[in-house]
Amino acid sequence: MAVPLLKSRRFWKWFLLAPLCLTVLGFLGLWAWLTPRGLPLFGEPRDYFMERKGTVAAAPAVKSIVEEGRAPVSHVRLASDSGLVVDLAVRRPEHRPQQGLPLVLLVGGYRTGKNAVHLAADGNGMVLAAIDYPLPGARTLKGFRAVAALPQIRGAIYDTPPALMLALDYLITLPEVDPARIELVGVSMGAPLVCVAGALDARFTRVWAVQGGGDPFALFYHLLERKIPSAPPRYLAARIIERLLLTISPERWVAEISPRPFVLVTAADDERIPKSCADLVFDSAREPRKRIDLPGEHIQPEHGEMIDRLFQMLRDHMEPPPSPE
Repeated sequence: MAVPLLKSRRFWKWFLLAPLCLTVLGFLGLWAWLTPRGLPLFGEPRDYFMERKGTVAAAPAVKSIVEEGRAPVSHVRLASDSGLVVDLAVRRPEHRPQQGLPLVLLVGGYRTGKNAVHLAADGNGMVLAAIDYPLPGARTLKGFRAVAALPQIRGAIYDTPPALMLALDYLITLPEVDPARIELVGVSMGAPLVCVAGALDARFTRVWAVQGGGDPFALFYHLLERKIPSAPPRYLAARIIERLLLTISPERWVAEISPRPFVLVTAADDERIPKSCADLVFDSAREPRKRIDLPGEHIQPEHGEMIDRLFQMLRDHMEPPPSPE
């Protein structure tokens, strides 16, 4: 005699276990989706950073861009044996000495990337370089496309400190660069990331965080206010972003830059970075540290005067080369 379906022990076993199995499989799938290339979701990412940097695997691809009335810019592509690819732009003074020039390595907003070299006035007396974020098509990611690309975006953010270190491997081979005068500058989104790279690589002799902040939850809860006006979903989104970026938050790394100098640059009317987030980074840094408060709003690519002021400030603070004995 057949047992009714609802009285079958096997039916109830699968009825109870199936949701659990689907939940576990969904969680494992989500975990794999959010951790490309073995990038840890919760653990210490230091080993990942060093493995991801690797070493330059082949001769760099270099293309020279000539701009009328200005020193030429070299666009360089570096390929690491880890699979990391770094695109950077380098502007060297047209009339430069054979050696002894300081290097400024810059990472800015994701829409600016290596174009920061083209935005700045000629770097008289310095070699100026800037990198793209290691995410092809980053400038076009918006809305649902950005959500779908979340693992790639997170991977690119975590790949930026290794990209900066790999770029430095190449840049210090330029004959005019003084390896004792390496300035690492992060602007906006790049500000937290240079704190990580500066902590990992002692070749950076000074680190500048320009208009950036820590505490990912507070930062993104503020930044998302226009896109998500309702507080509960904005709170949830900010908490998710916090979880994805927590191990790269600058307040966890900035103390390791010491005994090399750290400089935090803030804007008096910055509408994007809450003062508490900037304060947290500075308070977490060790001496020698310095804070420079500038007038104005958050820096944007179209703010040519503000960009020129930033580079003039860098020049003013650079140490002169040591006099020969």
